[in-house]
Amino acid sequence: DQNKVLRYKYNDDGYWISDPENEMRLDDKNGSYVSLVRPVRSDEGTQLSYRMTKEDGVPYVEFRTYEPQASYIAVVGDFNNWNPENDRLVKDENGIWRKKINIPPGTYRYKFIIDGVWSLDMYNEKTAADGLGGASSLLELTR
Repeated sequence: DQNKVLRYKYNDDGYWISDPENEMRLDDKNGSYVSLVRPVRSDEGTQLSYRMTKEDGVPYVEFRTYEPQASYIAVVGDFNNWNPENDRLVKDENGIWRKKINIPPGTYRYKFIIDGVWSLDMYNEKTAADGLGGASSLLELTR
């Protein structure tokens, strides 16, 4: 149930306290607060990489990453001239960011930009040199 809320507290040396890092809390009517969190509900899990999809017979690459704390994610690569403005991902209620892009067959290097930090797709084991002394994730498309 997406509307379910879990309640929790920490035991700190015998004292029950609410989570100091979580602003979602409720008065427990005992002089303290109980922390609240909505559980992640996803059949996809959290260890995500790109996947191939089709809509109306058109093939797409769906870039996905689980970054619930992020505020901005874009995918950049050879397919969009490494432009961070072209392909921004959108976050769903489970903290999964995604963007579908129609990309012609070929081999492409790519990275995510997560809140300004250029990052590999950590669950794509294929990588290639990025030409700057580092690595990029590798996407090989055949259809």
